[in-house]
Amino acid sequence: MPGHSLFITGLGVGAIDFPDCGHRKVLPRRPDPTEPLSRGFSGPIPLSQEKSYEMRIYVGNLDYAVTSDELRTLFEPFGAVESAEVQVKTRTGQSRGFGLVDMPNDAEAEAAIAALNGREHRDRPLKINESRPRRTVRDLYAGGWYGSGGGR
Repeated sequence: MPGHSLFITGLGVGAIDFPDCGHRKVLPRRPDPTEPLSRGFSGPIPLSQEKSYEMRIYVGNLDYAVTSDELRTLFEPFGAVESAEVQVKTRTGQSRGFGLVDMPNDAEAEAAIAALNGREHRDRPLKINESRPRRTVRDLYAGGWYGSGGGR
């Protein structure tokens, strides 16, 4: 670049001179790969120290009057329930007809799924299974089927 000069020292610190306006910009020191990173990050967590996540259970075909507390009571006979939440519409607060239950013990969660799937609750057969990850708009486009002209 005409009119600019770059100085790099042996420490990895550099500066750019702008003689046109008399300014100098000091460049930050490049991180040393041997020293630990700042802000408490100490690298990847070993598998033995990772938090084991609970099983999230999808509960479908719920009556619209079912509350989160009632959903929790439905699952508690099978083991510990970390959270139970009936999903509601954001704008109206009306139930969406399904809920999510988190159980920390996989064996207890599997037992609850086996016992409650298809069981009648408030005159409706419940549909219960392990929850799948939530789909995003990006997922819809990833398959390549959406919006393709089909040879028109």
